[in-house]
Amino acid sequence: MKDLVIYILASLIALYLAVSSLILAVKIVKLFNFLGIKDINEKSTIIGYGDTTSLFFIKSLCITSAIAGFLTLGIFIYQIINTLIV
Repeated sequence: MKDLVIYILASLIALYLAVSSLILAVKIVKLFNFLGIKDINEKSTIIGYGDTTSLFFIKSLCITSAIAGFLTLGIFIYQIINTLIV
């Protein structure tokens, strides 16, 4: 029973991280559109750092972390089902 509670809490954390990564990706795209940067391949300067970063790289990083969060969620759901069956 203790394992089941741990798996459920871990699943909720993984779901939160995955959804927040997707929301962050959407907000970053809206921010860059607000700043007038429409082209994905256009280089833009992140204020305060001075280096150039591609919007595509930032967006793909957020989406990749969201995919990792959903895969982790799937693993924990599998563990929950496995714990309930056994």
